[in-house]
Amino acid sequence: PDIFNLEKPIGEIISGKEKYFISGKVGVFDKRIQQLKVEGNVEFNDGDSLVFNTSEVYFDFKKELLFGKKKVEGKKKNSLIISEGLKIFNRENKIIFTGKTKLTLKND
Repeated sequence: PDIFNLEKPIGEIISGKEKYFISGKVGVFDKRIQQLKVEGNVEFNDGDSLVFNTSEVYFDFKKELLFGKKKVEGKKKNSLIISEGLKIFNRENKIIFTGKTKLTLKND
């Protein structure tokens, strides 16, 4: 069996010196293509003040890329970003918001 169905998956992604956590209601891991799909109340956070919420994301283990094409809402302290999707490049420690994006920055 190359497909694994997961209930309430929780994972840890290490990017440089940073550690991030991802969780959701269900997940499907496809061993052949080394890709994990997480769905349902997906949360991606740094364990501190950075939190992203969406309904579906994928993690490609070969490319070390977290991506999604569903609405994403991100918060860090008092700032907020809403976009139609995102790509997080683990190797480059870079986040790209895709589609229409709205950013609200507020001082602490």
